[in-house]
Amino acid sequence: MRPPLLRLLSIVVAACAIVMAVASPAHSVEYRWTPVGPNTWPAPGNWTPTRTVPDVTDRLVFDSGTSIQATGVPNETIAQLVVVNGTRIILNAASSGNVLTLAGDTGPDLEITGGSTLSLAGPNALLVNLGTGATGAIAGGLRAIGGGPRLQALDADAIAFSSGGFASSETGFTGNLFGTGAGASALNSVRFQAGSVYAQAAGANPFAAGQPSSVVIFEPGSLFRLDASISPSISGRTYANFEYNGPGSAIGSGTSACTIDSIVVNSGTLGLETNGMNGILNLRGSVRVRPGAQLNLGPISSGGVNYRLNGAVAQALIDSSGNSISNPGINIRPTVTLTIDNPAGIMSDGGVGTITVPGTLEFVQGIATLTLREALTGTTIGGSAATGWINGRITAYNLLPSNSTHTFPIGTATAYLPVDLTVHGMTDSISTGALVHSDVAFNPTYFLGSQLDTTKLVTQSWLVALLDTLAWTNFDAVMHFGPGDYGAGADPNSFVARKQSYRVGANTAADFQWRTAPTGSVTATSHQVVGVTRRIPSNTNFNFAIGEPTEVRISVLDAAIAEDVPALRTRDLPSLNVGNTVSMRVVLSEGATDPVAVDYQTSSGTATQGVDFGGTGGTISFAEGDTAFVIHVPITGDNDPENNETFTLTLSDAFRAVLDRDVATGTILDDDDVTPPSVSVLAPNGGETVLEGASVDLEWLATDNVVVNAVDLFLSRDDGATYEPIAAGLPNTGSFAWIVTAPLTPLARFKAVAADHRLQLGEDASDAVWAISDATGVEPVIPVAFAFDLASANPSRGTSRIRYALPRDQHVRLTIMDVRGRVVAVLKNGDEVAGLHEVAWEGRTGGGAAPAGIYFVSFRSEEWSAQRRIVRLR
Repeated sequence: MRPPLLRLLSIVVAACAIVMAVASPAHSVEYRWTPVGPNTWPAPGNWTPTRTVPDVTDRLVFDSGTSIQATGVPNETIAQLVVVNGTRIILNAASSGNVLTLAGDTGPDLEITGGSTLSLAGPNALLVNLGTGATGAIAGGLRAIGGGPRLQALDADAIAFSSGGFASSETGFTGNLFGTGAGASALNSVRFQAGSVYAQAAGANPFAAGQPSSVVIFEPGSLFRLDASISPSISGRTYANFEYNGPGSAIGSGTSACTIDSIVVNSGTLGLETNGMNGILNLRGSVRVRPGAQLNLGPISSGGVNYRLNGAVAQALIDSSGNSISNPGINIRPTVTLTIDNPAGIMSDGGVGTITVPGTLEFVQGIATLTLREALTGTTIGGSAATGWINGRITAYNLLPSNSTHTFPIGTATAYLPVDLTVHGMTDSISTGALVHSDVAFNPTYFLGSQLDTTKLVTQSWLVALLDTLAWTNFDAVMHFGPGDYGAGADPNSFVARKQSYRVGANTAADFQWRTAPTGSVTATSHQVVGVTRRIPSNTNFNFAIGEPTEVRISVLDAAIAEDVPALRTRDLPSLNVGNTVSMRVVLSEGATDPVAVDYQTSSGTATQGVDFGGTGGTISFAEGDTAFVIHVPITGDNDPENNETFTLTLSDAFRAVLDRDVATGTILDDDDVTPPSVSVLAPNGGETVLEGASVDLEWLATDNVVVNAVDLFLSRDDGATYEPIAAGLPNTGSFAWIVTAPLTPLARFKAVAADHRLQLGEDASDAVWAISDATGVEPVIPVAFAFDLASANPSRGTSRIRYALPRDQHVRLTIMDVRGRVVAVLKNGDEVAGLHEVAWEGRTGGGAAPAGIYFVSFRSEEWSAQRRIVRLR
């Protein structure tokens, strides 16, 4: 018998052993599928190690990386099922309804990694059930093929499909893949995370339980893909991204609110027909319909369905179906209220680019950048600067004689600029539309011809369309804008409106001529045009521009003609007839948008009215678009040589314009004087010597039978072979003080050229050569031969002087070359007169100071060349 102390110690140790056994259960045994015979699940030899006694702690792993199959799966409980390494395993149950229960252990209990696939297939449905505490992590794929296989979990959030993971219920599948939320299936037990996909080609709706309960949760960024013509569950459901690829039609209906992030219809027809007073479909993302497909929004004939575009980022409605406007890809039915409730806005893109809303378009918040077609039954509510508007165009809004007023809620990307339209004289309904051109692309040239000051106008312009050209007489329109929509200093109370009326596809230049639109009520933020009519009956579109008018300026231009030019009549332009008249042009700074008028009158100058020309006066009227008018003043010719004569034409009393240049001179050019001026050079005239830098009077005598208008003076340094200008356009004073300039020469001559009023020329030059000397008074010596040499020390650290002699005028090129024959400096490249010349080289090249070394000076002229060596020292 043990002592009491030993017995007590034994009891304590045994108790600890029992506690430890309870706290630390046995870990799973891992088996790998490596079949050696028939691929039946129960065969022990198909597992490594051999699975002789299956146990609830078994961890079964499929990791061969190939496509394999395991048949005859029995009713069995294991700890974990793992498919990894790109393995594609197909499980077949031994009997229909067999259950493979995953009891759980450390880590995911159903693990399917990326690139791996678990397929539940065959005629016998296999149920894979996750027990309490068990979890599933699927980054690969789960396929349900045929029968009614299931993947079910007893806990909420037990199974997660991560990015890249997918589940598919394929042809032949029946029921709900993840159970119905009862029994072995818990509500909210399966979660599709961003980047994962549930593709359904068969079976019941994935939510399974009655709404608002659900077995499956679609998180933002996940995708539900409907690949068959199965009616999707809509009422009370929440999807993330929804894609339809069915060959035919699928219709989802119900009365409770539904939420979908984005919708893509790739083929067939998808109908989302929530209805009833509580029918709301929240669209939080973009909608795209591919070529040939169609999306129907709203029930056909009844219900008060509301589709709300209420995402947090910009949403797009993209109709690239290629269908016509009457059969759009995104088909919004008349029973729909389409609500824009997204501060980031919505837009339309691709295909027709037009969204037709035959019901109600409601603005809560956000700008819609699209072309809206309201159709015959459509209406718009709630548009304002605070709630949102259409940044684009609105077309096909139907006005009725009983309700002929409508506000178009349009604007730019940044400003609400609506148009209030009232049509008068309606005899039938009219399809109308409106558009505002954005200031983002503001181009002042667009307003040319509008007589609006481009620095003081509203930088947007509006278009109003009345597509029925027969059922109305005229209309009023109010254009709205803000203080930031026009130039600084502009006064909206001074604004006027200009219009263009035209018909798309059948336009002429006259259609785009700006004309005045009568102004009605004007405020600091609005401008009304009243009684707008068509230029021609077929006009349907009307552009409007608003701003301060420019001042149309009127000018009269000088003109001249010889007095005895024979009369000449131009057949095609009678307004420009000339001959025995002086044609005086009166011009406007821009084409008139309204009639402009001005008075004119001639008066005598050196020409006598009634003797030399016929007096004329009256009023000129410019019609819309005119820019010029020609006044023909008749003249009387004679045969007397005389000076040119002038008269004056004066403008006054301008109407709708201001005088810019109101007086012009008409000149009657004498054409009877045929004798040029007579000129004699007086000094220096030969034999004189003048000093460089001195002031010398150049003297001449010029006479004419009418007048000498101007005298030009010239100097030759080579005995008259060439001349250079001294002065031009001098009055005929007979003397000009000239400061004598180099180069020196013993062969100078002076020439004077006189012009009369008819530009007839007379000239004379010095009778003999005279000399230009330096300050010593010694006349320059002309060398008798070419010569070239250095005139400074060689070698040299400073400036080197090169001297050369020219017996005749030559073109000279003087360069410095290095020992490799490369030109490093050009000292002279131009014409030189005969004589002695000197050029300095300061030791500089194009790259800076020339380094010490040997260089060569090269001299070349038209008749002679030479070369000298020169040395530069440090």
